[in-house]
Amino acid sequence: MIPRREAILKVAAGLFAEKGYNETSMAEVARISGVAQGTIFYHFKNKEELFLAVLDEIETRVIAAAGARGLVIERSEYDAVDADRLRLRGQDRLDVAAGDILDGG
Repeated sequence: MIPRREAILKVAAGLFAEKGYNETSMAEVARISGVAQGTIFYHFKNKEELFLAVLDEIETRVIAAAGARGLVIERSEYDAVDADRLRLRGQDRLDVAAGDILDGG
């Protein structure tokens, strides 16, 4: 059984990729993750924090995959300003590849 936080991140990444930030609700993430809404708010104070955690998880996996191939990639620091910029530029949908990365593919 995968830990709840990991399950929430995986579901959220898929929903953000499919529907975008604005159309993804915490209630839907909870329902699909099979957890209570309170559980999501235990791990993430709001949707923006969840979105940033998804970005961080994707980046972590990309860096690990690059490292396995001998490439060095520096980490970024995502914050609320970055999340706002992504949404304002219409890039609130994560690339489908992000879902593949979170699936381990």
